[in-house]
Amino acid sequence: MPVVVKGLAETKRAMKQFNPEIYKEMQAEIKAVMLPVRDKARNYVPFQTMSGWMNQKGTWENRGFNKGSIEKGIRYSAGTTNKNDNGFKSAFYVANNTAAGAIYETAGRANPNGQPWVGRKGKGGNRYSHSSNPTAGQTFIRNMQGSLAGADKQKGRLVYKAWAQDNGKVVPAVIDAINKAITKFNKAAQPK
Repeated sequence: MPVVVKGLAETKRAMKQFNPEIYKEMQAEIKAVMLPVRDKARNYVPFQTMSGWMNQKGTWENRGFNKGSIEKGIRYSAGTTNKNDNGFKSAFYVANNTAAGAIYETAGRANPNGQPWVGRKGKGGNRYSHSSNPTAGQTFIRNMQGSLAGADKQKGRLVYKAWAQDNGKVVPAVIDAINKAITKFNKAAQPK
């Protein structure tokens, strides 16, 4: 999914400063390619999910499943993110910004049968299930609607699924839009 484009931030800054029209054209072209990914991801949000997830009390109070909130939380951005653990930033991305959406997106990615169970009083932090039900994680993931699509850390049920289906079209189109804008910008900068 990620593509490394060196010098993009500097190029965008120069375009904004010296030829904002070319910059706006590039942004509009990229947005037109990215919005279908966002919309497809929003369409994957199920109308309702398993019972019990609607209960918004206790530790789940800010993670309650709400279709409308999750759909709104799937957004396109042309901005730049902070550096990740590997030192990379993202520009032009679709992200899932809600806690419930993130849980639905990735549940079962690392542990397809749920986290290892240690019980209520067990040690181990958040990498272990402290539920009173030893099969809670396995049941939660089994009852999840929609399958994970993508590969490795880029597997999911919403954004990653939409991206996996459209990646072959989106990345080349975004790179093409950037290259077209750079070519126009350089041509406009040539003395006449």
